[in-house]
Amino acid sequence: MTLLKVHDEPDPVAVVRAWCNAAGPAMARAAFPVGFESGRLEVAVPDRAWLWELESRREELIRRLRSEKRMDQLREIAFVLGPTPGRQEPMAPPPACESKALELSPEILNAAQAIADEDLSRRWTAAISRMLGTVRPNRPGR
Repeated sequence: MTLLKVHDEPDPVAVVRAWCNAAGPAMARAAFPVGFESGRLEVAVPDRAWLWELESRREELIRRLRSEKRMDQLREIAFVLGPTPGRQEPMAPPPACESKALELSPEILNAAQAIADEDLSRRWTAAISRMLGTVRPNRPGR
């Protein structure tokens, strides 16, 4: 599932921001949005315990997410077991791919630096990089 801006669907940054606000710090660190298409948000969940927790809060999360900016078109959330972006350092892309990738914009990097929780900032940046198909520049101190 890709995160492309289609019609009035939110951009990837808006989706991640809405998830972090609606889910709260613990859930935002444990699970992460990996796709949004046709009103369906897909969220990667690291294990069955978190899957159960999020499933039990599905309606509450949908209500909270819909109240976030640009998320009123959300119809459903699908929780999927799988790796959550940023949990481990991603492998470096092969050299052939690296030359084609774009670096993240200064706005996205500034937004990442504004996140006080270093782990959440790293995971957020990794997720945005994957969603946009970009390469994260190495930043000292993070």
